[in-house]
Amino acid sequence: MMHTYTIREISELFSLPASTLRYYESEGLLPLVEKNSSGQRIYTKEHIDRLQCINCFKRTGMTIPQLRKFFEYETDEALYINDIIQLLEDQEKQLDEKLRQL
Repeated sequence: MMHTYTIREISELFSLPASTLRYYESEGLLPLVEKNSSGQRIYTKEHIDRLQCINCFKRTGMTIPQLRKFFEYETDEALYINDIIQLLEDQEKQLDEKLRQL
């Protein structure tokens, strides 16, 4: 049986308020969050993996719209590989510029 997590467990695991998790879901960054019979969200290992990815990219300064675009591209990597590379290269340039400014 697959292990599942509550919004409280995920919130504690990532030190994120539940409102942020719901926001990520509404923005399409956390897809396919199911709910149990009492309406509570059910998270899986895939959601944990996705949140680790989101946190990593957010630390680089990637915006929600950029993250959304990245995950849209990820659904068909072969088709969008050049777009993915461009998105990541653009982010690298922004980070390099921030480092120069610091």
